[in-house]
Amino acid sequence: MAGDVVDLPADAIEDAVGVLGRAFAHDPMYGAYFPDPARRTAGIDALNRAVLRMAHGHGEVRVAGGGRGVAVWMRPGAPVAPWPMLRAGVLGVPKAAGWATFLRFVGMDAGVEALRRRHVPGPCRHLLILAVEPDSQRSGLGSALIADGRARAEREGSPIWLETSVEANVGYYRRHGFDVTGEGTLGRSGTRYWGMLHPGSGHGADPPIGGARRDAGAV
Repeated sequence: MAGDVVDLPADAIEDAVGVLGRAFAHDPMYGAYFPDPARRTAGIDALNRAVLRMAHGHGEVRVAGGGRGVAVWMRPGAPVAPWPMLRAGVLGVPKAAGWATFLRFVGMDAGVEALRRRHVPGPCRHLLILAVEPDSQRSGLGSALIADGRARAEREGSPIWLETSVEANVGYYRRHGFDVTGEGTLGRSGTRYWGMLHPGSGHGADPPIGGARRDAGAV
């Protein structure tokens, strides 16, 4: 059962870092960001730690299933910005994975953000990260977290944007009312990703419980 969706407590950020690390261990986007397998795990954890800290203060981190599912959201009008990320400790990424890798990530992420701005020039609710523990996938946690964000977007009257680098997840998000509006490639890695938009006005029926899969948003 998916259970209630609640805010992540501040003292549970490290638990969420672990969930994200296990969920994204083989994710194409993170593989492009951190191409060195020997430093990938440390780089993923450092980046996700900074994103979670930043979103805890400037966005929303929602969890389901006692923390086994995690959704990281940026609210409309509150995009990911350099200063909050610096305060959240993003410079831990070059310490963990090297400066060359960090600058590679910054360049790739700028391209992802440019795609969003082309297709959603105004404020939107941005699903940065959706992750579910591998042994809890297909249990409804992902669906519950998306439905929670959709309900908030409907109250705000804002669309929802996300990116995915997993082609199989495009159909999953379509069942939640998202449509592909653009796609791109992460730098010279050859890794494709898709930008998807939900109008945020109640369109799109929830799929049956059991459709949750891990995925990554733009960070």
